[in-house]
Amino acid sequence: MLGEKIISERKKCKLSQEDLAEKLGITRQTISNWELNETSPDLKQASKLCDIFNISLDELTGKENAILTKLDKTESNSKLIIKLVKTVGITLGTLIFILLCIVSIYIYSTNYYTAEPTATGEGRFCYYNGKISNYTVMKNNSDGSLSYDVGDINIINDLDLYNIKTGDPKEVLEKIVKYIKDNGGTCLEDR
Repeated sequence: MLGEKIISERKKCKLSQEDLAEKLGITRQTISNWELNETSPDLKQASKLCDIFNISLDELTGKENAILTKLDKTESNSKLIIKLVKTVGITLGTLIFILLCIVSIYIYSTNYYTAEPTATGEGRFCYYNGKISNYTVMKNNSDGSLSYDVGDINIINDLDLYNIKTGDPKEVLEKIVKYIKDNGGTCLEDR
């Protein structure tokens, strides 16, 4: 193994056994013994061989570079962690989207945003003084005050509607209908 590496590197550098021996200050026979794996260079000689071949001692002896191995493992672990984070992120994003859809459907189906009417009231169509009009009494749901859409000032004044501030819209409308009938008008009956 070591001998084969020395032969390979020597030939890459285009050196003969004699040339390499001369550079190291040893005999050609010592180089031959190394290449035949009969002996091995000492640490000092191995260091000189590495300088000549421009390689590391790990490369000369055929050992893996521990730093490169650790870097490869770290890179592999990093890729695995990135994949895991992406998978978890996509899964969480999908779950949040589904949850939001469910909440939206629930809110929509339970009429979460329903509006309460602000007023209730009563109204009738009547024929009075030569015209057909809708007479309406409305009650404000927040404060209970009444408002009128009568259109005839005589009815408002004669019944003193401006001073009737509260009450049941149906009762007030019945007073208006009675007034119209008593004065020659007619109204559609409430169904």
